Amino acid sequence: ARAVHRAGAVSLYIMDSGVMPLLSELATMEFDCLIGADPVLKAGRHNIPEIRRALPGKALWGGLSGPEHFGRGTPEGVERAVEEVFAAWGKRGLILGMAVGFRHYFSWDNLLACERAWKRLR
Repeated sequence: ARAVHRAGAVSLYIMDSGVMPLLSELATMEFDCLIGADPVLKAGRHNIPEIRRALPGKALWGGLSGPEHFGRGTPEGVERAVEEVFAAWGKRGLILGMAVGFRHYFSWDNLLACERAWKRLR
């Protein structure tokens, strides 16, 4: 992270599971943005408001679960999830997304619902 900062860039840290028990250690690290903390999957169950409190000044890239919100969810559920992550994190320092890429079998309607909610809340 220090080398990246010396080069004038930002440091990203990818961690899609196990974030909660390591929050105090993550808080001491010099990365700028946490990527991939899945708020729903059993392996993750990441508490976005708690992560926000523990990592002040750091950004979050995520907030949504690909498999749960886009794969098995409904458009209404996706919109609620977007509202929840905005309420928990705020507009500053949030790069709304999911840990995994959008898969061909995920619901296109759910992606459109995410975009609608994002446009409304940004």
